[in-house]
Amino acid sequence: LLAHMAAYVTLSGGLSDAQALAAAKSESAALGLEYPPGCGALVKNLQDALPGPDGTLDPVRPDLVGEAFLLKAWKQDSARGPIQRALAVSQKNVIAVLVRTAQDFATEDEHRPISWIEALMGDGRDEGLLTALDEALPQSTVRMSDLALRVAKARLELADTGCDLTAPSRSQLLTNLSERQADVGEREKALANAEEAAALLRRISAESGGGYLPQLANSLNNLSSRQSDMGFRERALASIEEAVGNYRQLAASGTGDFQPALAIMLHNLSARQAGVGRRADALRSIEESAEIDGRLADERPELFLPGFATALMTWSSRLSDMNSHENALFTSQQCVRI
Repeated sequence: LLAHMAAYVTLSGGLSDAQALAAAKSESAALGLEYPPGCGALVKNLQDALPGPDGTLDPVRPDLVGEAFLLKAWKQDSARGPIQRALAVSQKNVIAVLVRTAQDFATEDEHRPISWIEALMGDGRDEGLLTALDEALPQSTVRMSDLALRVAKARLELADTGCDLTAPSRSQLLTNLSERQADVGEREKALANAEEAAALLRRISAESGGGYLPQLANSLNNLSSRQSDMGFRERALASIEEAVGNYRQLAASGTGDFQPALAIMLHNLSARQAGVGRRADALRSIEESAEIDGRLADERPELFLPGFATALMTWSSRLSDMNSHENALFTSQQCVRI
C-alpha cells in the first residue's frame, strides 16, 4: 500500500496531507490492502520519503523517474481504478502526468500509458475531461496522433449534440480536428474541415465588422497548410496572403500586440511564395518577419530569440535561392551564434 500510494501521489502531482490521508483510506478499501501501523502512519512515512512544502507530499522527482515509477508500480488493469479515483482529486495534474508518461515511455511494446489515457475517455461524454485532455496533448505528436484524433473527434461530436455551440467555437473545434487529421495523413478530410472552419469565421467576422479577425487569420493559416499538403500551392498562397492582410490590419489598429503573430504569418507566407517560385517576394517576406522577430528578441530575448534564430535560418535559405551567397553565409552565421 505504501508503494501504491507513492505512485498515487506522483500521478496526482503531489497532495496535501489531508488529501493523502483520505486517498490512503479510499485506496486501502478499494484494493483490499492494509498498512499495519494505519493510514496515518502511512502518510507520515510518505511525507518523510516525499517531503513537500508545508507538510505536503511531493511526487517522485524528477518527472522522468516518477513516470518510470508509475510503470513499475502499476500493471495494466490494476491502474485504471486508482487513475479514475485520482482524477476526481486532481484532474489537471493526472492528465498532465499521463501525457508526459506516454511521451517519454510509450512504444509498440509499452502501450500502458496510452491505454490508461484512453480508459479515461470512457464513453467520450465528459466535455470538461475531453477539453483538458485535448489541451494537454502536444500540438504535434507521433506516438499519440491516433489518440489525439479520437479526442478531437469526440469533442466535436459531443459539441454538435448540444444546442449552444457558437460558430466561433465550432470553427475552433473544426480547426483542431483538421490539424489532428493532417497528422495521421487524412489530408482530404483535414482540408474539408479547414475550409468549413475558415468559411464560418469569414462569415461571422464580416457580420461583426471584423471582430474575429485573429481567429480568422489563424484559421486561414491552417487552411493554407492543408491546401499545401494537397499540392494546391496557389490556393495555399492566397489563403496565407489573406491571413497576413488580416494581421497587418490588426497590427495597424493598435488594439493589441499582434506583431509576434504577424511575424509567424510572414514566415509562412515566405514558404508559400517560395513554393510557387516567387523567390524575390519570398525573400522580402522573410526579411520583414526577421526584422519583427529581431525587435521582439531585443525586448524579450527569453521568449523571442529562438523565433529570431529560425527566421534567420530561413532568411539565409532565401538569400541562397537568390544566389546572394555571401549574405546567406553571414545570416547563417548570425543564426549559429544565437
